[in-house]
Amino acid sequence: MLAALLTFVLGVAGAQAATLQQIGGFEAPIYVTSDPGNPNRLFVVERAGRIQLVEEGSVSTFADLRANVSCCGGEQGLLSIALAPAMAEDKPVTPQASPAPATATAPATPPVKHHPKPIAPPPPLLPTPQSGPGAFDAEKRLANLTARLKLSPEQQAKLKPILEETQAKVKEARAPGTKPTAAQDKVKKILEDADNRMRLVFDGAQKEEWEKIKAEVKTQSRTPFKGTTLE
Repeated sequence: MLAALLTFVLGVAGAQAATLQQIGGFEAPIYVTSDPGNPNRLFVVERAGRIQLVEEGSVSTFADLRANVSCCGGEQGLLSIALAPAMAEDKPVTPQASPAPATATAPATPPVKHHPKPIAPPPPLLPTPQSGPGAFDAEKRLANLTARLKLSPEQQAKLKPILEETQAKVKEARAPGTKPTAAQDKVKKILEDADNRMRLVFDGAQKEEWEKIKAEVKTQSRTPFKGTTLE
């Protein structure tokens, strides 16, 4: 619905009579104010959210806030504006609108937490102790020892039967039905015997490196057998 906005004009005649002058047609005008620095510039606030500028007899849109204003049920709409004193310089406008009615909104979905994948530690040079049969692998032991200790072909040939024999004894000691404490004692003795036989094959530098390997395995093992030297 269009409404005509009228302003008072004081005549200069002797009677000083007040008259009304139409300044334009507006849609649901609800507030009017003038430029603090220029009273001839009028700002008309339309309830739907549009601000019209009246200057020198012409009407133009100063700001259109209809997309941001809820209108027009109850007391909703753009009710007024506040102009800064330095209006001619920066043209700041502070709209004053009634709050929009509360509406039910779905709860925000919590952000998905992305946990970095754990970096697996490098496999030990020698496998750590395990409790099941077959945990001692003679072939892998020999390959690891060859790489770490730089075994000669002759040393490899001497160690292979020792490791294979140790593998068979460990498997037998851990046979199903054997009590864990008994199996642990047997495996300890088997590995100590194998350790003594293997040291006869190593030279001085290899023996020192072999002690380092055993210390590393003991540190990396979560459930090591006390006195274990090969597992």
